[in-house]
Amino acid sequence: MVLDNKKTAIKVYLWKMIQACVTVLLLIGIMITGWFEKDLLGITKYQWVILVSLVYLILIIVSRLRKLNFFYFSDEGDKILIRYYPIQPLVQKKKAVQIPKIGLAGYDINTVALGLKKVLILRQTIKGKVAIYPPIGITTLKRKEIDLLKKHLDKYIRN
Repeated sequence: MVLDNKKTAIKVYLWKMIQACVTVLLLIGIMITGWFEKDLLGITKYQWVILVSLVYLILIIVSRLRKLNFFYFSDEGDKILIRYYPIQPLVQKKKAVQIPKIGLAGYDINTVALGLKKVLILRQTIKGKVAIYPPIGITTLKRKEIDLLKKHLDKYIRN
C-alpha cells in the first residue's frame, strides 16, 4: 500500500505563499496609499505596519511549531519505506526511513506542542535491541489516513 499527502502538502505550501504575498501587499499598501495618512481607528500607519507584521510572524511561528511535512508511506516489498520533508519555502531537507518488515518493534502516535502537532515514532529491533527513530511529523495527515497507516503498521509489529 502506498500513502502520501501530496495534495495536502501542495495546498499548505500555496497557502503559505499566499499569506506572504498578502502580507507584503498589505504592508506596501499601508505605506504608499493615502488612506493611512490620518489615524485609522485611532492607529497610525506605522502601528498598522507593526500589527500586520506581528500577525504574519505569529502565523509563521505556529506553522513552524506544527512542523508540517510531506509524508510518503509504502509497505510494498520487504521493507517499510517512509519519506518526509518539511513544507516550507526554501527548506527541502528530505529524509527517509527504511525498516525491514520483520524488524518493526512498534510505533507510537503522539500529540505534542500544546496539541498543535502529531508525530509518529517508530521502533525497530536491531541485533536484539530496540532502536527508536526520531519523531516524524504527521500533522498534515487526515484522520482516515492516520487510521490506514496504523492498520498497516500493526500488521508488521513483532513483539
